[in-house]
Amino acid sequence: MESASVYVIDEIGNMVRIYLPTVSVLWPTKGKPEEFDSIPSVLGCDFITLGEFQLHFNPTKMTAFLEKPEKQ
Repeated sequence: MESASVYVIDEIGNMVRIYLPTVSVLWPTKGKPEEFDSIPSVLGCDFITLGEFQLHFNPTKMTAFLEKPEKQ
């Protein structure tokens, strides 16, 4: 798919728009479609890079979040 905008809500409720010039979609090659309904979607590196986010992951605390540092 070519060009799309993704909208996310920040921690204080502001809507943030991230423009993606292209969007790639992966489809499972095995299994039944309903088996994949419970699998969360995955954000690609292009989304994180173009949106200028930082990904924070702490498996010990079972937390993961994106952060967008303020531009200076």
